[in-house]
Amino acid sequence: PASTARTVGHIVFEAKLRRRIDHAAAAFLQQFPDLAALALLPVQGGGRTRELVVSIGAATGLQLRHHGLRPAPYVHFEIYDFGEHETAPGDGPSCAFNQEFRFPVELDTAFSEYLKQARLRFAVFDENEEEAGKIVGTAAVALAPLLLPPRPGDGTPYPRVEHALTLLDARGQAAGALAVKLELRDAPTLKPVSLAPHAADGSAADGAATAVASTAP
Repeated sequence: PASTARTVGHIVFEAKLRRRIDHAAAAFLQQFPDLAALALLPVQGGGRTRELVVSIGAATGLQLRHHGLRPAPYVHFEIYDFGEHETAPGDGPSCAFNQEFRFPVELDTAFSEYLKQARLRFAVFDENEEEAGKIVGTAAVALAPLLLPPRPGDGTPYPRVEHALTLLDARGQAAGALAVKLELRDAPTLKPVSLAPHAADGSAADGAATAVASTAP
């Protein structure tokens, strides 16, 4: 028999990818920083002797728009030639991200010039904001102090920049605060990864590698 289906109307819809597709991979590398250090090493010859560490602490007093959903703010930044990075989403107008991003670098002429001139810009978004590109607030911090000797009493032999940044919205009004810390440290010495309960030298298995292996089918 002939089909009785007929068109009764049209639906117009729009689909958007609100989070980058590599977000899960980035979150995995931040959860297992030892493996991240291995993954981020350059493929070509020559190791990197320094490590730039970006730590994002708590956000407080965020001026989030009411949209009927639970606010889920997250922090986005782009640094040097390492591309874009962002934290996992928080919960509510005051939340602790407590995420550390580690980047292997070499303090050569190009990177030193970048530190002298660059300001690292942090932008806070709400994952549940319906208006695409709606920024809660932004703040920037100069990187040049990372080239200075550490100040007495800092408690670390490495240069460090630590701030409670005031976030500004699109109108230039205060939109909350964000705690960040930047450090330029010596790169950690990578150790061999063992999945065995006890390696040949008697050392215990690597915890991060064992955790990853346990999730494999």
